[in-house]
This record gives sequence, structure tokens and C-alpha cells, in this order.
Amino acid sequence: MNASLGSNAIATVQDGNSTIVFDRTLSPEIGYEGAMMVIANELGASCRHSRRFAGAAMHLSKMSLDAALSAVPILDERPSKSHPGRADRIKAITEG
Repeated sequence: MNASLGSNAIATVQDGNSTIVFDRTLSPEIGYEGAMMVIANELGASCRHSRRFAGAAMHLSKMSLDAALSAVPILDERPSKSHPGRADRIKAITEG
């Protein structure tokens, strides 16, 4: 699902169904690989999988580590209530 989210993406539940909403303005900023990584991250969140889910998904799809890390520039350096900080997210992607 595409929406305007201030260059963000979310995993949510709509009408009892898990839904990933992706702001299309992200794609020009992070490219195809970055968009795949963001969507994999939200898929992992909606399935309540570990933080390494997105990194593992990108590895299984034969994406290089550099490509998987292409979304890093948009990540906050500091942690929030819903996400770890940038360094911890890089570590999770790399370990995945």
C-alpha cells in the first residue's frame, strides 16, 4: 500500500489484516535495494520476527551487504520507542 508518510513506512493492521504502508517518496532516496530492505523490515515487524529478519531476507534474495545497507542514510542515529539506533540496525542487518 502506498501513502504519504513523511518518507517512512509502517507495518499495521487494517480490517484485521496485516498491512505494510510504504511512502513512495522513499524510493528515489534509497533506490530499489533500499526499498526492498525497508519493506522486508516492515514484513519482519508485522510477523513479529527478530531484528535480523530483514538482513536475512536480503541475504537469501542474493542481495549484497552494500545493497542491503543502502537504506542506512535515512535511519535515525538515536533509538526510538519502535526502533534501535542506526549502529544497532546496521549490526542487525549485517548479522542477518
